[in-house]
Amino acid sequence: MDPRLIANLKQQYVLLRPTVEFETDNDGYLGDGSFSITFAARDGRVPCVVKFSKRPWAADPGVAKERQALLDLMLQCNGHPHVANLHYFDDDVLGHLATQWERGEISLEQRLKACLANGERGIPRDELRTYMEQAARGLDFVNGRGIVHRDVKPENLLLFQGQVKLIDFGFARLSEISSATNSVLGTPIFAPAEANDG
Repeated sequence: MDPRLIANLKQQYVLLRPTVEFETDNDGYLGDGSFSITFAARDGRVPCVVKFSKRPWAADPGVAKERQALLDLMLQCNGHPHVANLHYFDDDVLGHLATQWERGEISLEQRLKACLANGERGIPRDELRTYMEQAARGLDFVNGRGIVHRDVKPENLLLFQGQVKLIDFGFARLSEISSATNSVLGTPIFAPAEANDG
């Protein structure tokens, strides 16, 4: 994305949400994926993550309608111990979608790398089992609300005070709206078996 557009998006977001301040270290940049770019921020004293869509929100009205329904459902998932909380979203920040999520400590991928760097063979088995059980509970919860994540991988499982939460619903779809849940999206190595049945 154009750095000027990013600066304008952040400036406009702060006008809409005056309690939000973007982190100054590395301009708050955390990373970007296929659909969005992510920044670290604080809403008052609460750490959060703000994501901006890379393309204008209204570029594809069908996608925008489905995303709106998904975000409304995600707000209803707030409070589940294994799903990241969506604090706020605005579908018209200079034409782009902006979402504000709670911020975790590290991803499961980062935890694995730390264990390997310490000479361990991986995350200790009991610890990993706990994380996988928690992730399964989170997936079961969102699936029960008609949300299909489609990109579950260590990078999208964040640790919050020893608890795992699902993040990054960028590839998610609503099961009753989209029949494309079997489309191979996300990270192929982590794709569920049913994604390859098409």
